[in-house]
Amino acid sequence: MRCADLLEAEGRDLRQVAVRFGLGMIGALCAALLVLGGMALLLVGLYKGTEPELGPPGAALLTGVVSIVIGSGLLWAIRARIR
Repeated sequence: MRCADLLEAEGRDLRQVAVRFGLGMIGALCAALLVLGGMALLLVGLYKGTEPELGPPGAALLTGVVSIVIGSGLLWAIRARIR
């Protein structure tokens, strides 16, 4: 009888942990999609804003450099977080 009670309690705990984990993953995925969309809009805005002054090649170069810097910063932050 005690073994069955223990298994039941462990099952409840596992369910709670699984639900919390699932909700956390859904939240992280939504946040990642919003950040990705925001970064895309930021880069498009940068390109469109600098195109009249720099011309298409200059605006593309500036936008490319900014996106490389942002991507490198994100990779550095993720690498530091994993370690």
